[in-house]
Formats: sequence, structure tokens, C-alpha cells
Amino acid sequence: MPEYMPSRDCHSAFPDLHMPRAASALPHAAAVARNPGAPHPGLPDRELPMPMKLTSPAFATGTSIPERYTKSGADDQPELIITGVPDGTAELAVICHDPDAPMPAGFTHWTLYGIPAETRAIPMNGEDRFRPGPNDFGDIGWGGPQPPEAHGPHHYYFWLYALDTTIDGTPDRDTFLRDYAAHIIGQSRIVGVYENGVSENGVSDNPGPGT
Repeated sequence: MPEYMPSRDCHSAFPDLHMPRAASALPHAAAVARNPGAPHPGLPDRELPMPMKLTSPAFATGTSIPERYTKSGADDQPELIITGVPDGTAELAVICHDPDAPMPAGFTHWTLYGIPAETRAIPMNGEDRFRPGPNDFGDIGWGGPQPPEAHGPHHYYFWLYALDTTIDGTPDRDTFLRDYAAHIIGQSRIVGVYENGVSENGVSDNPGPGT
């Protein structure tokens, strides 16, 4: 597999758009669908209580993400609603990750930190009220779906974490999971679906930048 180089087109470094999905991520995706209390990859092998709930007015879990929230549209950051934050929470964090991306660790679309425990909504395009972190486009903040053409449906996991400590700075996803896994006292997630299809005439339904 060629080395990944961040760009505005998150999959432009991969000319073979029909390569298999990230093998390590798909079993987890299926397991979480069966058991939403299952831990996120990188967390300790333990169940976490899930009274906390994450929802979005933009899409229901398991349904398609509207184009306005993707790079084929306006790339708006979707609104998120938070309820049931557990006692003892010092800070909340949000990560959006696509395990179906054709790279070993999938693709991180969003990291967001500095969310006070009393927060009940992250407004649409309101991430700057908090502390946006890096994504795998090489940018800071939200970067919407942009899967390869004809690669099938991709699943975008929006993970909400409650931590018993504050987060230092704006770590990337892997660093956050490594350094703060033991401090996660609650989690929830919603999953949106998006597909960059190709019509019968071979033209992309949702062309990416430069196509």
C-alpha cells in the first residue's frame, strides 16, 4: 500500500479505489453494531456504561448523511445533541472516524476537545466554541465525508467520550486513545452512512475536488 500523504482529497494517494476495506476495523464495526457498549478500538477491553446518549438533528444513526455535511456539498459540521452525561465528568470529547477508508487505521474526520461537562449541544458549524483538533486531511476541525468513487457505503462513527480528567492540548485520535483510555467513564456514538457512487454512464454522483 502506498504511503499516505495528507491532501484535500483524503483518498487521492490510493489509485486502486477498489482495494479491500481496513481489515482490522470492519470486525469492530460489526461488533459495535451488535453491542453499542463495546469499547472503541484502542480502549481497554471492558464494557462501559452508556446512559449518555449522542444524537443529531442532521441524521439518525444508521441512515445516510446529507450531502451538505460532506465535501461534495457545503462541508457543514453537523449539530450534535448530548444527554445523560455521567457524574464525575470533567470534560467531553468527540471523534468522527471512518473505519471503511482504504488505509490500515481508517480515516479520522474530526477531533474535538475542551467540551465542558454541562454541554448539551454542539451547534452546526459551532466547533470553534470548543477546541478543534487534527483530522487526517492534515487540517484542524471538521472535514466531511469524501470516500473514493464506487467504494461502497462508508460508515462514519461519531464517538462521544466522557472523561474524569481534562485533556491537554489537541491530540490526534491515536494519541488521545492511548493517553486517555483509562480516564473514559462513559461513551456513546451515532453512525452515519455516505457513499460516493458512480452512475451508469461512469460519472461520479459526488465528485471530489478537482474531478
